[in-house]
Amino acid sequence: MGSPSPTDAKVQKTALGSQKYVITTACETSTEALAAAHAAGYRVVGVELAEGAVPLHETDLSGNICIVMGHEDRGLSKDLLAGADALAYIPQLGKIGSLNVGTAAAIAMYETRRAGWTAED
Repeated sequence: MGSPSPTDAKVQKTALGSQKYVITTACETSTEALAAAHAAGYRVVGVELAEGAVPLHETDLSGNICIVMGHEDRGLSKDLLAGADALAYIPQLGKIGSLNVGTAAAIAMYETRRAGWTAED
């Protein structure tokens, strides 16, 4: 779907071993990816400035979550918008209403993890 494989040598070098802790599945289409995530028991949360999206920090991020990010210019596809279990956006201050997709993904992953913290963590 336009991204290098997690098994790519450059990706593994950049990941510094963290790929051992992330589940990945290669899919040809977004529809196939949605079906695979749902079949594996994940709730799909699309991060997008879209109608019906709620602030990320107010989104239910409990359980197994699959975060879906869109293209930097075009956002999430219609299939992903329709198939996501929830849509969230990252609230921002100021005049610029968007972040680069890498930064937005990092914020979404952090918030997902933060929302699941317990006293034992």
